[in-house]
Amino acid sequence: MSAQPFGSVTNDSLVSETAEANGDPVFTKAELEAMSNTMVRRLAANADTDEIHGKSPRFQIHAYFRVQRSLTEYSE
Repeated sequence: MSAQPFGSVTNDSLVSETAEANGDPVFTKAELEAMSNTMVRRLAANADTDEIHGKSPRFQIHAYFRVQRSLTEYSE
């Protein structure tokens, strides 16, 4: 098994579904970090997926709910 550098881990490798694709709310990194642990766990427990649940590791929950957008998505 080869180790990956920490910065090379992507959301796609942690979860196969995203909140955006399932109609769940999406958050920025800052919004998720500002939430209490209880709130994040409740969001995960109520998510419309089998990918995460209330006892999933926080980094996996973040990978599901967080969406990284690029500036090209907003250009006309």
